[in-house]
Amino acid sequence: MTASSFNIRTSASREWGRWLSAGMTRVMTFWARRETIKMLRELDDHQLRDIGLPRHQIESAVKRRKDSGAELAR
Repeated sequence: MTASSFNIRTSASREWGRWLSAGMTRVMTFWARRETIKMLRELDDHQLRDIGLPRHQIESAVKRRKDSGAELAR
């Protein structure tokens, strides 16, 4: 194996890792947002009013958040 073929394999391996990591991040963010929306929908209107969130804005409020997926699941 030559040095150039090793560099190509290493580079391809890094690209695969980045792609996989980005995909996993997207999946985790999707599931965290979905769980957050589910939890907020379970609140009654009084509880939603206490946190300043009208029921009709639940999905858009969760989707607008720029936090990580782990933060959304709290």
